[in-house]
Amino acid sequence: MTLLLGSVDPWDPSFAAAILTIIFNPLFWNVVARWEQRTRQLSRAFGSPYLACYALGCVILLLNVLRSHWHASPTGLLLTALVALVYMVAVLYEEPFTAEIYQQKASRSHRRS
Repeated sequence: MTLLLGSVDPWDPSFAAAILTIIFNPLFWNVVARWEQRTRQLSRAFGSPYLACYALGCVILLLNVLRSHWHASPTGLLLTALVALVYMVAVLYEEPFTAEIYQQKASRSHRRS
């Protein structure tokens, strides 16, 4: 572990950018998804919920490309561990929201039949 941390330059601007994007990405898409589910503003802006979903998916992919733009190294290994940690926290935050969406959809479908 000391060898790994000794190889990391925390003052390297690309290291700081990687950490910021790793933390920002799941926060961004969770906030935007909840906002869209509540307001349907993206669907209105794109004229279709499908286009809004595709656009958000493209933005998420582009953010992930930006995040993943570093080379294999001890720093990359440390950042990969950070990605895993942040995504585990994101899933804990996202799961209740996703379950609520499915419950609402099931409830609407049950009322129709």
